[in-house]
Amino acid sequence: MSEEKQPKIRFKGFDDPWEQRKLKNITSKIGSGKTPLGGKKEYEQKNGVLFLRSQNINNNRIDLNNVAYISSKTDEEMISSSINYNDVLLNITGASIGRSAVYRLVRHANVNQHVCIIRLVDGYDSDFLQLFLSSYYGQIQIFRNQAGGGREGLNFFQIGEMTFKFPTLNEQKRFSEFFIDIQNTIAANQSKLEQLKRLKKLLMQKIFNQEWRFKGFTDPWEQRKLGEGLKQLKSYSLPRKYEVPESDTEYIHYGDIHTSSRKYVDKSFRLPNIKSGDFQLLQTGDIVLADASEDYKEIAEPMLMKNIKGRKVVSGLHTIAIRLKCGDPVYYLYLFLSPGFRHYVYKVGTGLKVFGINYDKVQKYFLAVPDEKEQKYIGKILFLTDQLIAANQRRLDHLQSLKKYLMQNMFV
Repeated sequence: MSEEKQPKIRFKGFDDPWEQRKLKNITSKIGSGKTPLGGKKEYEQKNGVLFLRSQNINNNRIDLNNVAYISSKTDEEMISSSINYNDVLLNITGASIGRSAVYRLVRHANVNQHVCIIRLVDGYDSDFLQLFLSSYYGQIQIFRNQAGGGREGLNFFQIGEMTFKFPTLNEQKRFSEFFIDIQNTIAANQSKLEQLKRLKKLLMQKIFNQEWRFKGFTDPWEQRKLGEGLKQLKSYSLPRKYEVPESDTEYIHYGDIHTSSRKYVDKSFRLPNIKSGDFQLLQTGDIVLADASEDYKEIAEPMLMKNIKGRKVVSGLHTIAIRLKCGDPVYYLYLFLSPGFRHYVYKVGTGLKVFGINYDKVQKYFLAVPDEKEQKYIGKILFLTDQLIAANQRRLDHLQSLKKYLMQNMFV
């Protein structure tokens, strides 16, 4: 076959030509269900027939969270939209249009009008088609075929006219096995990442409420206002004209805090520059809070100055710069992210379109503080948890990039 029709990457031992097919010519069914008469009133409570809707077709899988059920009588009335094992399900309307999955549950199920059933004839692999539908080549056909009007959608004729190139059945199955392994690995990493995030959330709640104490620490925490251990530093509301590439002084804008994926500044962090001047420079261990945001959840977000020795860094527009009189900076970073402090700033923050908070309100926050040795231990545990989360996020990103690359180069 011609070079341009071959995928760039193929499995060893397969070199037969891929043949183009329209879905209508390789399927025994292309159709969808409907909403039962009476709508949601017809849904059962987990003891009827599975009734899949568009939200149940997610991440290339059948997602049974928030699944609905219908009675056996309603299912019989909708017999034409019953699902068979190995059917490919495709969302055909709304924001989730183009999402697909293969039905692999042993229990009987039905679908509503927003989900299309694609049933292949012998010689074609359901997983291979689902992969093709989720690939660039499948998604671009779905995008081009969307009907106009107030709501995006696909009709059965458009779906039947969609064309794909298929290799032999053996090669289709080899593809499916390979990508299912990748998808399972991605799903496992996503699950691990979510578990780590839940663990961190639990640690933050229990530690700062003193429900959990680490072994060896029994001294009572000191009750006081936050401001008693802090010193406010100068912030500079400099106009953007001061930002010039040749400057050796860095300027932290409140937007730098909101857009950063990390909550600390180290040697690899890049900030806008300003002209050198006689400023009060930040030091390693200082903390900068954003005092304004269009999202009230982001006010008083912190950023820790970490490893900035030898650099000229100043606190800029809509920020609050803080230096500790004593204590561990990493612990205070997480204190500013703790549920108790976040609830406080949401309560005392002001504004309608732009939310804000000032240092006077920050320093009035009343809290309990452990001794510095326990602070350092808590800070270390939470920082290590964040590192685990970041490492798992990088691994997940790499796996998703690998899958994307392979799907771009293994399909034609």
